[in-house]
Parts: sequence; C-alpha cells; structure tokens
Amino acid sequence: MVLTDNSLTDIPNSGKQLSSESERPLRERRRLPRPVSGTVVMASYNEAGSIGLVLEEVSQAITELERQGIAIDILLVDDNSPDGTAAIAQKIAEERGMTLEVLTGAKEGLGAALVRGFRHIEARKTNIGFLVTLDADGQHDARQIPGLVEAFLARGSGVMIGSRWTRGGRSPGTSRGRAVLSQVGNTGFRIITGTRRVKDATTSFRVIRPEVASLFDPARLQVDGYAFFSAFIALAQANGYTIDECPIVFRPRSAGQSKLTLRDCREFFVNLFLVRKVAAVARAEHESFVRSGALVGPSPFASISLSVIFPAYQEEDYITSAVTDVVNGLRAAHADFEVIVVENGSKDRTREVADQLAATYPEVISMSHHEPDYGKALRAGLMRASKEFVVNFDVDLYDLSFAERAIAKAEDQRLAIVVGSKRGVGANDERPFVRKLVTFTFSTLLKVGFGLRVSDTHGMKVLRREVVVPIANKCLFGTDLFDTELVLRVERQGLKTGEIGVTVEEKRDARTPIVSRITRSLKGLAKLRVALWREPQRRIR
Repeated sequence: MVLTDNSLTDIPNSGKQLSSESERPLRERRRLPRPVSGTVVMASYNEAGSIGLVLEEVSQAITELERQGIAIDILLVDDNSPDGTAAIAQKIAEERGMTLEVLTGAKEGLGAALVRGFRHIEARKTNIGFLVTLDADGQHDARQIPGLVEAFLARGSGVMIGSRWTRGGRSPGTSRGRAVLSQVGNTGFRIITGTRRVKDATTSFRVIRPEVASLFDPARLQVDGYAFFSAFIALAQANGYTIDECPIVFRPRSAGQSKLTLRDCREFFVNLFLVRKVAAVARAEHESFVRSGALVGPSPFASISLSVIFPAYQEEDYITSAVTDVVNGLRAAHADFEVIVVENGSKDRTREVADQLAATYPEVISMSHHEPDYGKALRAGLMRASKEFVVNFDVDLYDLSFAERAIAKAEDQRLAIVVGSKRGVGANDERPFVRKLVTFTFSTLLKVGFGLRVSDTHGMKVLRREVVVPIANKCLFGTDLFDTELVLRVERQGLKTGEIGVTVEEKRDARTPIVSRITRSLKGLAKLRVALWREPQRRIR
C-alpha cells in the first residue's frame, strides 16, 4: 500500500456540515498553492445523443473557471463507440475552442475506462491540481463544476462529491423506485464497508486530487460500475483522505437509456464485501502509521533524496503496478527521487516493460543484467544509485510508509541500515508455517554464528548510500546472500543498524523450491563464515 501526504486549505462550507479541524486526517491540512489547472475526465460509449449538450455545458464551466485563473482541459476516454461519439466530441471542442484529447480503447467497463484515463494523465507529467469526473449522458449538469471545484479547494478535500442525497441536493425526474434503490445502495455501502458520513458514493460527479486517483489499482480490486465508484470512495477514506459532499441537481438522461440492470445491483452488493476487505487493510495500515507518529509533521521525503531499487526477474505481470505506485506516491510527497529497475536474466517481457516505464516516467531508470541473480542485481542498482538514501523493494513487497518511517529512524538514530523485519517488534508474518520456520532458523544461525544484531536481513531495507555502497563493493556473494552479507559487513565496520517490523504475506508461490533454497543457503553461510573469519573486524562501540 502506498500512502501519500498532500493537502489543501479550509473555509466556509457550502451546503454540508464539516467535521472540526482536529478531526481531519493529518495528511490533509497543510496549506498549498491554489491549483491553476485541472482536467475533466469523461468515459463514453455510444453517447452521440448527449455528448453535444454535455460539452456545451463544460464549455460554460471552463469560461467561469478561467475567470478565476484556473485552466481546464478535457480527456474523453471513449471505448470505440460505434455511433461516432468521439468524432462528434472532437468537432464540438474545435468549434468551441476547448482543449480536448480523445483516448480510445477496448470496451472493458466504465471503471476501467476512468482508470485508463487517470493513468494517461499521470503519464503526461503535467502538474494539474485536480481531476473532475462526470457522466457523458447529460444527467450531470456540467455548469455546476465551478461550484464543486470551489468547494473542493475551500475545504481541502481528498474527494468532493456532487451529491444528490446530501442536504440541498435534488434529483428531479428520478422515479421513486430508482431513488429508493440508490439510497439503499448507499446505506448498504456505508454499513458493509465501514465508510463514514458519505451519502452518495455511487455517483461519478466528483472533483478528485490526482494522488487519490492513483490509489485505485484494478489488478487488486476488480470491480466496475457503481461498485467502482463506491470502492474508490472507500479506499480514499481508508487511506486518510477527507470525503466531502456538495449538493447538486441530478437530471434525467438527455438521451439514451439507463444501463442499470438487476445483475448490476446484485454484483454491486456482492462486490461490497470485497471492497470491505481491501479497505479494512488500508484503514488498519493508515491508523497504525498515525499512531506511530509517521504522519505527524513534514514527511522525510520532502527533505532528503531517495533512490528506489527494484531487482526484477520474470516480473512482467507485477513491475508496472509496483513502479507506478511508487512513482505516484513519491511525486505526491514532493520527493527528490529516482526509481532503478534492474532486470536480471528474465526470459519474459520484464526488460521490455521496464524500458517502457523508463520512457514513460523521467524518474525511472531501466538497467539489465544478463545473469538471473538477485544479489548481483541489487548490487548493480546500489552502484547506479545517486541519492542520499536507498531503499530496496521487491515488486511484490513494497511499502512507501515503511521507507518513510525507516528514513526518519535512520536520521534520528544515525543508522546506516534500517531493515524491514519479518520477525521484529510489530511484525506480522502471514506466510505459510514452513516459510516462517525457515526464516526463524536462518535468522538464528546468523545471530549465533555471526553475531547479527537485527532479526532479519532479507526484504525491504533503507540504506545510507554514502557509507553503505563502499561496503557493498567488498561483498563476495550474490543470489540470496548478498543482502545478508551486506548487513553483516556494515555491522562489522562498527556502523549502526536498526529494524522496523513489517507485514508480509505470500502473494505468489516461491520461485525456488524450499529444499533447494535451504541447501543453497546453508552452503553459502558456511562459505561466508570462512570468508569473514579471514578478515579483521572493527570493534563496535
């Protein structure tokens, strides 16, 4: 899970009672410059009959926002509508002098289309202040966008919902049955997911912070339609962002027919239980970080520079999500950073995907090592790193909140390495018993046979580059033993190490059979013990 720290301001409310300042999430209440630009994102499929009216109203909203010094462009994510929706939109935009980009793609659902649009905007690397989403069927009056944006900026919201069901909102023309169904769905959403004080989570009419838009990962939560919009809200609130609502008038459709079916309703309620599970994990992590004090005060990312290293072997299915999450999180924290992907000996498309990521994000560096060796890949990344601190992640185990806490601990205690320990205080190892037993045995051997002072050496670590890289150059072993040897050598040099307990779960089967790995590790430890015996050890003070 990626946690970010960004915020806006606070003023009079317009139509909804807000919680007091002291109740607001810590991450949200710093004063930032007023954004000067935003993007309207609309997903469309066969909306030829309504897209003209919608764009006409968006044009009026753009004119109003321009008077306030806010520039707006439009991204239409069209699922190759056979009725020519995209062509109509482009013609109207040209006539009205609006900046409109069309992003086409296969029809995979409304949620998937919006996420595709969000990722496209992220890849543009433009420093926009907000996103606006609304339906392309005309039920949302786009002339209400300036009011939503003003409320969003005034309250410092993570998401500002244009709400039918908050005080002052109306939905004329909606049948009683449809209105009851919507309100029942929203009530069920609140009860099942534990999301608080949100009355209209199923609507798409919203103003959203860009970093909140990056939270939703379809690979982890595969929902669409009304469940997508509800899941988006649940995840945003679980990650500490404020969800506010501003009253709107919700109109009948201007053209076409409703796409809501009984199957949609059934899937909505079924998917809420999946949303509840994912949101509960995010909420627990966020509350843990608040209790630990990790979110109090300026983020360490704002005052240091950071190199992130991802060794990658046969990771084409995971690497894009991992790198995108980390880039977006560090951008949101205003960090000076680089992400180094070190592909090593993959036979799948890992190298090609890494190169594509480097072409997409200027902060990403793609490297390749011919040999499938995790340790050598990590060492190569360390040699290439140029920032003050280095954190090594695996593509299936990465956590910026760990990096944030580890850097703060390293600075406070002047540590050379902080290990993300599966066995330290506060750790939660959810892997199978056999894997936990192997880790315990390995760690015990290191403690007894080598005098290791921390409880783990594998997994995530934050390193102080200036002092650790020269030691890494002296390491003799690769594969599973490189990071173990590195931690041991750092301690033998009299430098301090520390650890933070982390949560670890098995997301996929191990790449190497457990028996083979045990045999290899025992042989390697014996060789490492002999090698270190032959070298002088600096006295630890």
